[in-house]
Amino acid sequence: RDGIAGTAERPRPVNLALAPSQSLQRFIDLPAMGLSDIRSMMALEANRLFPLASDSLLVDAEIEARRDNGKTLQVRVVAIRRELAESAVSTALMAGIIPRRIGIGEGEHPDHLHFDFAPQMRALGMLPPKSQAPGIWWALVGALFLLNIGLLVWRDQQKVAQLEATVEAQQPAVSVYRTIATRTA
Repeated sequence: RDGIAGTAERPRPVNLALAPSQSLQRFIDLPAMGLSDIRSMMALEANRLFPLASDSLLVDAEIEARRDNGKTLQVRVVAIRRELAESAVSTALMAGIIPRRIGIGEGEHPDHLHFDFAPQMRALGMLPPKSQAPGIWWALVGALFLLNIGLLVWRDQQKVAQLEATVEAQQPAVSVYRTIATRTA
């Protein structure tokens, strides 16, 4: 479909889904640990888990289930061949598509991807680096927000100073009123 993903002049980032049949998958049990630790461990263990050399694979993992009150995890480990990923990315880039995420598409929703090989591909130089523009815009928004709060505080201080000056200017009249009120009482 023309125009959905973008044009050569203005590429649009999208999720790139690979078919589950294009991947190697294993289920393994591991002791409880964080997902980043699991991913690091699977990158090191790829030679043992899959029949191909680890330097020709991209590996990612997801926690499928927690067992024994969270003490062990069932983890699904998936590997795809680098050549397949490079081919998919080059085809997408030629079509004016910048892959934001590259994963395994399962189920009815093509945007719902399992796994994400894009960070590994960026680290290996297979994908262009992520745009820093959103971070810059959010930093600008944060700076303007802080500036706005600073201006509100300064304006409030000015109003308080103005009120203090008004009270001081009225002090002689208040003293006269109090004197009159005391004499009258």
